[in-house]
Amino acid sequence: MRMGKYELGRTIGHGSFGKVKFAINVENGQPFALKVLDKSKIIDLKFTHQVYENDFESIDFEVI
Repeated sequence: MRMGKYELGRTIGHGSFGKVKFAINVENGQPFALKVLDKSKIIDLKFTHQVYENDFESIDFEVI
């Protein structure tokens, strides 16, 4: 599956809020792990604040 400049591969992990997919930036060939969050689970469980604190504050990442 392709999303813009990213080619998504197999699922390499999963958790309470979503999965982690293997991905490649097709422009430069750089491989990386992409965390795909299930927005409905986060909102339904009212964990929005916790998810942002735990997953986003201390990581250098690009939001796609």
